[in-house]
Amino acid sequence: FHLEMHNFCILLLFLVGVKFIPIVSYKYVQQLKMISKDSCFARLKTIHGIKTKVYCKGTSEERDSNLNDMQDSTEKYNAEEMIKEKNIQRSYFVLAILLITFASNQWSRQAMYYLCDFSFGSMDPFKYMNRGLDFSKEMYAALASFGFTLVFAIVSLFSGDVSDKYSRNQITSLSCLIWSVATAAQSFATKFTDLVPLRAIIGASQAFYNPAAYTLLADIFPARMVGSINGIFSGGIYLGGALASLSIVLDDIIGWRNTLLLIGGVGVAASILCFLIIPEPRESLVRTIQTPQLSKKVDASNIETTIEENEIKKSSNRSISDITKDAIQALFDVVTPYQAKLLFSAATLRFCAGFSIGIWKAPFIFDKFPGSEVAFSSSNALIMTVGGLSSTLLGGYLSDVLSNPKDPNTVPIARSWVPAIGSLVAAPLFAGFILAETQQATALFLLGEYLFAECWFGPTLAALFQVVPKDRRGVAQGLFSLTTALGNFGPVLVGRLAGGELGGAVVSADSLGNTLIAVVSGAYLLAGVLFSLVAIDEDKKIAQNRAATSLDAVVIKKTT
Repeated sequence: FHLEMHNFCILLLFLVGVKFIPIVSYKYVQQLKMISKDSCFARLKTIHGIKTKVYCKGTSEERDSNLNDMQDSTEKYNAEEMIKEKNIQRSYFVLAILLITFASNQWSRQAMYYLCDFSFGSMDPFKYMNRGLDFSKEMYAALASFGFTLVFAIVSLFSGDVSDKYSRNQITSLSCLIWSVATAAQSFATKFTDLVPLRAIIGASQAFYNPAAYTLLADIFPARMVGSINGIFSGGIYLGGALASLSIVLDDIIGWRNTLLLIGGVGVAASILCFLIIPEPRESLVRTIQTPQLSKKVDASNIETTIEENEIKKSSNRSISDITKDAIQALFDVVTPYQAKLLFSAATLRFCAGFSIGIWKAPFIFDKFPGSEVAFSSSNALIMTVGGLSSTLLGGYLSDVLSNPKDPNTVPIARSWVPAIGSLVAAPLFAGFILAETQQATALFLLGEYLFAECWFGPTLAALFQVVPKDRRGVAQGLFSLTTALGNFGPVLVGRLAGGELGGAVVSADSLGNTLIAVVSGAYLLAGVLFSLVAIDEDKKIAQNRAATSLDAVVIKKTT
């Protein structure tokens, strides 16, 4: 606290000084007798595409050297962006492969939800996993949620750091292969305990996929498109969820064992595509970028050294304690920014709402409208595909348009307003889904809820990547995945408040509906408030940067 106050006071004094001391050029700063040669000076620079005040310390030669280094960094960034624009068609092809793989990811994760049926008349061991392996609702709830989530959460703590250091194309391919084989292996289970380690393996392998895939996409697409690309990729959640819902139809035809074999086979094919087609962008960028300024200072052979080779050299003699310290420091770097804290909190609330809907939606509908199982399977798949996919695509696109307007005279708007407004509007729409009296009305409200609620994923990740260091994006994505584990407490809370046990109790539609309104709509409202706070803070920074840019433009004009 004292350190923060100290920094705040220094910043305040500096701002007052800038306000009243007419610094018009570097030469004029040198002429100011009150400022020593070791003090700071300001100069307007374009760093990573953003007009920024750059403050350098040291002697005159050291300051010039620092500014030249920053200029090299800027030119390297601009060169990277040019390469990304040039290779945009190939990047879209990579996106398509990763989207297919992500759909396989979600299909493998969610298929179990639709291959079990605990109603009294569902006794066929060919169609229902719980009948074939003889396990209860409580055992199912533990396996479907915590059996997967605990391992997923623990591995997510370090999987992001792994993706920051090693080849992500290999990570995506290997993780997909592992979860696909584990999914197919479930079809050979003879008892409940056979499923437990396989479910844990699926959770561990999928924890490596998200950080590697999201950061890889951020490295191959231009920064102006990150929100849209994240939105497209996160559409795999809804495609996979729709496929999982349609597993009910497959189950009726080929049984639950063959359904799991089919899901695993699709995943193996996707992993082969990842291995053969997806490149590691860090390697290609390092080999390609050779700006004139960099080539003067850096030997070409050093430029062509891959990131992976450098990391091997650095880490060959590192001890476990050093690795642990680096991991802790990486986590600290990610959670330190104020906006990052708010985004992680809002994401946790959103996952609480989403998982509560996903797990309790079907029991609520089946109880409120008996005999609607088949109709629900098809309509739910359609709503998730159309509503969820449309929302995530539109949300990512809007966030990019608002935060990166084509007209330079247009004031940028914080991308976090997209999930903020979407969450606030989704709260009453979900209440309408619960309170509707007919199946048609519930479907319409659910479609509306998906159209507004699911726009949050892409803009949230794009906003998070803006506030954390670039070399910590994998760690940030890993922590973001960890919030999904915390979100699993939402369905458990619903079960408790509705009068049951650990997600497996039989509760009435009325009590379950009221509880869902309280938990889901309440989580939406709180998340909307947190996203709004992030957007307000982001808008303030945008205004400050524009003001600084305008002031420096006037100063440069006068100096000229």
